[in-house]
Amino acid sequence: MNLLKKLRYVPKSFAIVSALVVALTATAATFAWGPTDREIKTWPNAFTYVTFNSIDGNPNYGYEREFTTIKDVTAGSGYNGSMKLTPGHEYEVQMYVHNNAGSEYNASGVGIAKDVKIRAALPASVTGNATINGFLTSSNANPSEIWDSANLTSDGTVHLEFINNSARIKTHFLDTSLSDSIITSGVAIGDQALDGKWRGCLEFAGYIKFRFKVKDTTFTMSKEVRKHTTDSGGWTESYTANPGETVDFLIRYKNTGDLTQENVTVKDVLPTGLTYVPGSTVLANANNQTPKQVSDNVTGVGINIGSYTPGSDAWVRFSAKVVNKDVLACGVNTLKNVATVTTAAGPKSDDAVVIVTTECIPVEKTIEVCRLSDNKYPVTIKESEFDSSKYSKNPADCKPIEVCRLDDKKIVTIKESEYDSNKYSKNLADCDAPKGAPTEIPSTGPAEFIGNIVGSSALGYGAYSYLNSRRALKKAHN
Repeated sequence: MNLLKKLRYVPKSFAIVSALVVALTATAATFAWGPTDREIKTWPNAFTYVTFNSIDGNPNYGYEREFTTIKDVTAGSGYNGSMKLTPGHEYEVQMYVHNNAGSEYNASGVGIAKDVKIRAALPASVTGNATINGFLTSSNANPSEIWDSANLTSDGTVHLEFINNSARIKTHFLDTSLSDSIITSGVAIGDQALDGKWRGCLEFAGYIKFRFKVKDTTFTMSKEVRKHTTDSGGWTESYTANPGETVDFLIRYKNTGDLTQENVTVKDVLPTGLTYVPGSTVLANANNQTPKQVSDNVTGVGINIGSYTPGSDAWVRFSAKVVNKDVLACGVNTLKNVATVTTAAGPKSDDAVVIVTTECIPVEKTIEVCRLSDNKYPVTIKESEFDSSKYSKNPADCKPIEVCRLDDKKIVTIKESEYDSNKYSKNLADCDAPKGAPTEIPSTGPAEFIGNIVGSSALGYGAYSYLNSRRALKKAHN
């Protein structure tokens, strides 16, 4: 539905604003019908002159300006202003014709259209979006030409083929075939004969129809693999190979549509682990019953294998070599090889798999340890080499510590593994001079008193020694 038609179904206040927007953007807009500036009347009002398809509310048709519609004959749908095309389906285009002049003007000839001609522009192909355009002309009509289009959509590219002898005209007074030139130069039509004359009024309205088919551009393709051999057969979707072995790949193509497919291309993408064997690509088809060597580009930019009529087919074969085991990963390697066939209808892909298994050599686990002989950490050794008399799994065993050696009250550095609480103390204060009670009962004379007073000072110790020596001398004389 075009923008002007949509305005008829919204509130008046909104319609006024919308009409202004349409007027301001008319130069940029593309309408399905035209001319957009022709006079339009609402049923049952008629015109005093010849004009076509300019009535709104036609009880038999409705909105006359959209006079070109389409239906899917194969699917059994109704007529519509747009259609998504399906390959293999047949479609019918309908164009409505109504001279809007009042019937009272027919007698004088003023209301009879002259040199009426109709034409349709049918695209040869549709890629995503296109239109079928209908054109109606008359030498004494105002405007002298009107047009309308039906919108077409598709998935990918489809090809349209006009069905010869399908065009017809039907009015209350005429039902006959039209020339196939309806889709080229156009054909003369009339409400009673194909004489270009069309009377005014609804009772003389009619339909022009023709059909076309969307060509089926489908095709099939497949990809297979086998052990390299000169024999036939043996193809499969998956093959288990050995490192260094050569394998063959086969790509099949068939045109399953009803249209010749031109410039069909084949391309293959080899995975890492497979290398192409130069000169191994051959092509077989109706023109080459005996396989013919072709370009090595099959694994590069691809190769063009030619054009194929409906039902014809071809195949491409080439060889590849599995790399050596030292290049492959340890264990099972799944090498997926993807081929793509492309026609005007688009690409299709399939894959084949080569499975290669390589032996996994166990790798012994290594560990980091403390080497007790030199307190070095970390030292990496094999797990099987671990000896608790030489190594420790505790990194702290290589860490030197300061301790108090109890037998001589000396602070020394030892390995943590050498620590023995009977020999060492981690409390360094245990190596300070003892402050406990003396090992002998002290004398209570002046010398001992002075020694206790002065303590460990150098001067006190000297006085203590002097007094003590005098006491000893006195005892000797006695």
